[in-house]
Amino acid sequence: MAPGEPEHEAARLYDSFGASLYRYALMMLASREAAEDVIQQVFVALLQQRRLRLDDPERYLRRAVRNACY
Repeated sequence: MAPGEPEHEAARLYDSFGASLYRYALMMLASREAAEDVIQQVFVALLQQRRLRLDDPERYLRRAVRNACY
């Protein structure tokens, strides 16, 4: 996986924000399994869209997690 590839960027975003996004989902859902599923769903959707050049990735990902929880 070379830098600049979508998979590399998704891995970087996950390393940077994955733990806090998981805690955020867990707070809303009160289920570890459901929170894990939401995080997986958000990152899979991100890869499928190839939308990895985000102006504010943390804000985008938090909103995506919130929407997926609802």
